[in-house]
Amino acid sequence: MPRLRDRKLSNRTVAGLSVENRDAVFWDPDLRGFGVRVYPSGAKVYVVQSRERGRSRRVTVGRHGALSADAARRQAARIIARIKRWEEPAPPPAAARAEPTVADLAERYLEEQVAVHCKPRTLELYRAVVYRHLLPALGKIPLADLGREQVSSLHYRLRETPYAANRAIEVLGRIVGMAEDRGLRLPGENPCRSIDKYKQHLPSRSRAPSRRRWRRRRSTSPSPATSTGRCS
Repeated sequence: MPRLRDRKLSNRTVAGLSVENRDAVFWDPDLRGFGVRVYPSGAKVYVVQSRERGRSRRVTVGRHGALSADAARRQAARIIARIKRWEEPAPPPAAARAEPTVADLAERYLEEQVAVHCKPRTLELYRAVVYRHLLPALGKIPLADLGREQVSSLHYRLRETPYAANRAIEVLGRIVGMAEDRGLRLPGENPCRSIDKYKQHLPSRSRAPSRRRWRRRRSTSPSPATSTGRCS
């Protein structure tokens, strides 16, 4: 678990953090449970992790850039105190929530939904879809501006690989669904629901007969002499 030994999280420290292949959380040495998650894309999100009734709970504080390290630290301290009192953590300020992009919500979905509820292998598959297809094409688009035209265009560009195309739209639909559930987008306007999926031609799996079945079939089938009545 990465930890900053002698340097607390500051704007300068956070700006110098980077990862290559997978995201990682760097924990502050002074405020226990306060950290910043750094993604290979360069995005950085402040997080809090504390225990509530014996269970670990992680909460997103805000995105670095929209929120300074000092402001994130103050909010983290309040959130940790509320969690320890078994209270719901206060929502992040409007400044941290203003105009979230598809990339913001995709990273939040991976962290708060997939990483918590799914197996590691599933998390890796979802990350591949997000970083390979969704972020390069749609990551910078504000969530409020995401419409059917952009989604349909992405689906069409991936038409040569139907499985990847359908999977990308499925994951994006779940990300938008999470945003609707949390009031970040109006419900009932998920543009992924109106996209017709491509047909996926999966190879047929012909089940070869077992040796026992093959022997039984051979013993019950008529011999050439029997079937023709006489040998030629």
